[in-house]
Amino acid sequence: MGTLKVDVIEAADLIAADSNGKSDPYVTLGLVVDDSGKLEKQHTKIISKTLNPKWNQSFTFNVDYKSQDFIFRVWDHDMVGTNDPLGHITVELASLPDNEASDLWLTLKEVKHGRLHVKMLWTPSAAAPTGAASKGNQLMALRDETRRLQDAYRALGGNPAAIPPIAPNVERLILNTEVQMDGLTKIQKEVVDTTGERLSHQLHSNRSLTWAEASLKTAVFGTAGGAVDCPTVELPFATQMPPVPFGAPMRAYFYIQDGFFNCASYGVLPISTVTALRAWEDIIHADPVLFRLKTFTIRLAPLVSKVTTFVHCDPNDFQFILNPNAAMSAIMKSITWTTGDRLVYLSCDTEPNKAIYNWVKAHHPVELIELNVPLPTSTKGFKTYLKTELKALLANGPAPRLASFSYVSAGGYIMPAKEIISAFHKCKIPVCLDGTQAVGQFPVDVNGLMAEYFVGSLDRWCYCPLGTAFLVAQPHCQQGLTTLTVSYNYGHGYEQEFAYYGLQDFSNWLSVGQGFQFVEKVCGGWNKVWDYCNQLAHDAVELLKERWFPSETHAPSYQKHSAHYGRMPTIPLPGGANMDSTVANEITAYMILKHHITALFLILPIDDVPTLCVRLTFQVFNDLHEVDALATAVSALNGRYRDIHVLNEMPPDVMMP
Repeated sequence: MGTLKVDVIEAADLIAADSNGKSDPYVTLGLVVDDSGKLEKQHTKIISKTLNPKWNQSFTFNVDYKSQDFIFRVWDHDMVGTNDPLGHITVELASLPDNEASDLWLTLKEVKHGRLHVKMLWTPSAAAPTGAASKGNQLMALRDETRRLQDAYRALGGNPAAIPPIAPNVERLILNTEVQMDGLTKIQKEVVDTTGERLSHQLHSNRSLTWAEASLKTAVFGTAGGAVDCPTVELPFATQMPPVPFGAPMRAYFYIQDGFFNCASYGVLPISTVTALRAWEDIIHADPVLFRLKTFTIRLAPLVSKVTTFVHCDPNDFQFILNPNAAMSAIMKSITWTTGDRLVYLSCDTEPNKAIYNWVKAHHPVELIELNVPLPTSTKGFKTYLKTELKALLANGPAPRLASFSYVSAGGYIMPAKEIISAFHKCKIPVCLDGTQAVGQFPVDVNGLMAEYFVGSLDRWCYCPLGTAFLVAQPHCQQGLTTLTVSYNYGHGYEQEFAYYGLQDFSNWLSVGQGFQFVEKVCGGWNKVWDYCNQLAHDAVELLKERWFPSETHAPSYQKHSAHYGRMPTIPLPGGANMDSTVANEITAYMILKHHITALFLILPIDDVPTLCVRLTFQVFNDLHEVDALATAVSALNGRYRDIHVLNEMPPDVMMP
């Protein structure tokens, strides 16, 4: 064991990666920590527009074995897309003398030219520090601890197989952790000691340790219950909520009434999630201090794992937040806008997002640019339109500081998000994507989309409580990104600031697991939910076209193909041309009050004519009988929508969905 000090001094004659004949170089440097080539790494600052950068930065590494390799990689930093490699070189630590600095000019590999100037000083330890554990020893200790728990459980008459071995991903996390700590005793004590609050600091400050411990404790808690004094909520789905057919039978598992077609605005909760919310509130109030210091951190980690696996993103980039508007606002308010910056967005974006963009314009010297998207259109047509608009945009000014749009438009139109992001990236424009109406409505691959910022919500389509939105920011966008509320963790970075920004009711975040369990245990999995609801949406569109436009070969349509509307189609009403938002609000209220049908009626351009439409959402409890009831209620009005005046029957100051 020993210490390695590395001075990254400069580089010379690097290759040019940018169109200006320069590069924006920085260096990642680190130890190879396992056979897969994973690094325990650090990095230098970025030097802009140069082929001969000077860093003069020092780094220190704790080394377990001098037989390890040390790798330098030089990169060109890009604001958009992936960074470009400028070469790499590996140094065998065994080649370095003890206690003597080595001044090295290293020739970079896999590039035509480029050299890196570093100094490396290896200082061996006189003896291993008392109690210090290498990562390999930490892993061995956890394996031993698991076997010890299995033996103890066997002695109590239980089946030792009920406590499974450490999962491979947990082993990788431990091997990859960048914190050198007295791990043997502390990890063991935290597992078996009911006074584990003393580890709360480590649980908050080191994500790898949090995930490793949370995964091990999940296995232990599942068998030993309250032995570690960290309560959880388990619901008897098998006995109280056995699987039933989709449609009307499924409504027994919800508080919602027939004719509810607006989960996109308010979400919808199964009884199981409501039960979990109340149970978590009991746990919180029974011992709020223990909950905050221990239970919350331990129980939240596996839920982050579940959600990030579902949406395909890196857990290190993910943060829970109360609602999408807070996430969008945090992004826009954290950017340091300067004179001449431009913010571009799409005309079909949601009204809350447009309000945020206008706030930016009102408080900063920013040019706000709206691209008037001609919906409906095909993906090919959209790409052609966007290419033309961006060419004109760049011809008349600098590239915008940010582009922002919603994955699903206000009218339910599913945008070709990946193609749009790619078009913006080709113009060197970073992207913020609001996926509020996407997550759970259809499969989402956050990493594959490659937006710099992604905002999502679990309370619209995932059967999770209100207040379960999330934010994903790529690593190079996390610096300076902070919460709207300034609290204890201000200045401690993206992870800690968003992890806790003031006291609140955390039962909503902790009940996310029950929302996903409802899908898995009652519905049979996400694929079955998507298949049923997508087919129902398609059948509903055909039914309404037949009922409302029986004599028309080509009935008016907002989304021309099911690929554009998923589970949220929007259909024009018969005789609904040339209406306004007042009429839409009246019809929305009328359907709720007179027919107990909850749907969003809104005005959208159909063939450039403002037309009254209905936007529907389909869940596992909906069926075509409800759609037929809606068709009958609308047909009975015979196009006399302007004659409806029921808003005065609503409570004062009610905002229509």
